[in-house]
Amino acid sequence: MRPFTGRRAQRRLTWSAVAIAAGIGCSAPAATGSAQTPAPEPPPATQTAPAPPHGAPATAPTGDQAAPPAAAPAAAPAANVDPALKARVDAYWAARMAMNLAAAYTFYDPTFRAAYNEQQFLQNFQRLLRFRPEYLGIDKVSYAPSKTVATVTVKLRTRPAELDGMELVSNNDEKWQRTGETWFKQGEPLLPDFGR
Repeated sequence: MRPFTGRRAQRRLTWSAVAIAAGIGCSAPAATGSAQTPAPEPPPATQTAPAPPHGAPATAPTGDQAAPPAAAPAAAPAANVDPALKARVDAYWAARMAMNLAAAYTFYDPTFRAAYNEQQFLQNFQRLLRFRPEYLGIDKVSYAPSKTVATVTVKLRTRPAELDGMELVSNNDEKWQRTGETWFKQGEPLLPDFGR
């Protein structure tokens, strides 16, 4: 094949320059014999919009092209809650919600268990099963200066039949005492604590 000459060669060179500037491939090599410039690769599938041509002003993404907002971080647990205390409180309330007073009895401090053996506890504290309280978690904790006694405020939800099942949410304070490495619930009042 004979090379292009004259005006045909000039048109071919001009078309090649336009094609390269526009980012599209050229089907024939330039008349000067230099290597053909490869066609640019297509944008990856995750790219929301192709890059503007060289020299064109960049445009802001439209509403449907904007990146989705970042997910809100999960709420962090209160910094002052001893993990060992939280585990004991959670386990105690798991027993209470399962209506298992015998299992709940094991979480009480030795002084309370000396005053009420398990049988007496099961007989005298049936009120703990009333209203089937649902434990919603620890609201806050405050410690005595010794750090061995804690006041734990727990959030509870009940639906008393006397109130036609209306939902009540209350905060109740419980005293917990650490003996060695184990936290124990400090007794139980003979009269119910109606919360606040």
